[in-house]
Amino acid sequence: MTTSVNMKDIKRRVWSIYFQDGLFEACVGFALILWGVIMFHPRLMSLSGLPIVVVLALQGLKKRYVAPRVGYVSPSSKGNKSSLMAGILLLFALGILVFGLSLSLARGGEIGGWSWLLGGLRWGFDCLPIVIGLILAGVLGFFGLRARATRFYAFALLFALAGVLFYLLPLSPEDRSKLLLMSCGFVLLVAGVVRFIQFLRNNPVLPEASADERT
Repeated sequence: MTTSVNMKDIKRRVWSIYFQDGLFEACVGFALILWGVIMFHPRLMSLSGLPIVVVLALQGLKKRYVAPRVGYVSPSSKGNKSSLMAGILLLFALGILVFGLSLSLARGGEIGGWSWLLGGLRWGFDCLPIVIGLILAGVLGFFGLRARATRFYAFALLFALAGVLFYLLPLSPEDRSKLLLMSCGFVLLVAGVVRFIQFLRNNPVLPEASADERT
């Protein structure tokens, strides 16, 4: 029993260390802004996979800037790393699915004889900002639970409320959703960059010891 509790504490500590530098927030925030910009310009929809590439670059950035300072910590080889990437990719996959289906319906698309599903999706399109806000809140809340990171709980609450507020804007559901994505992305990007700068200042790269110093 004690071993089990200790392992949970160790895993939670690893997640906490993994998120300490702010790169996660910065990458996800930048990806959300890119996604919003792409959706504002239909000609750029062929680049819809670019935000995912930005998120996948997270590991490389950590090895480049974090590892030389405090070492590189990954959320274990027993599935937690997969959970991290699965959660991030789920965020974008769900968003793309909801946005794509809703946009199709808004433009007069039909789904066979599934009238109940069609009605549900149309309701989902009308409430799309709320749906997106809840998806963002759910993903960030999940990582907050993993790392016991209070700031992720704050982001989750903020984005859930933002979904409701943007839903009330006198714009089309499509435009509300694009602006919501970009706004949430901006908050994450700024918070992540500020935290990353503080991390760099607090953890300078130590100079390598010379041969005389090692003897």
